[in-house]
Amino acid sequence: LALVFLLLPAPAASKAFRISGEDIVVLWAETAWEDEAADVMHFSGGFEMRVRDWVLVSDRATVRGPLEDPEIIEVQGSPAQLVLARGTEERPEPVTAQALRIVYTRDSERVLLDGAAVLVQGQTTLHSDSIEYELDTDRLHASGGTAVRIDLSELEPGSEQPEHRSTPVP
Repeated sequence: LALVFLLLPAPAASKAFRISGEDIVVLWAETAWEDEAADVMHFSGGFEMRVRDWVLVSDRATVRGPLEDPEIIEVQGSPAQLVLARGTEERPEPVTAQALRIVYTRDSERVLLDGAAVLVQGQTTLHSDSIEYELDTDRLHASGGTAVRIDLSELEPGSEQPEHRSTPVP
């Protein structure tokens, strides 16, 4: 069982997955190994990465760049999961997502959900083969070989149970 705790110096700019000096990074998996390429780590078996307001959980992971400030994080699972607790002013609810493969790219501030992708924020659930989520603008782009589906849950006046509506997008 590999378990890594990191207390890190503050990076220059503040990005969604950027890790600040006060953050404790916790990574664990059954197995961890360094790649022959510099600054590439692989993890397998119950991978989990936790930092401040986000969590990634998967069967396998590859972290490119220094662990204290990763450039690309790619996780694969059945499904892999992401929880991003920070919302925006317009949508303060956390974002939860799952897909067979999730790739975060720091420079573009994007998360790609690939394969049976589902993204939930508040009362909205988006289903697609592939979803690209822009963290800095809170925008989504969904595509794939099957129809995109958006489920909306609304609380009926006087009701405690949400009404579920499903809207396929052509």
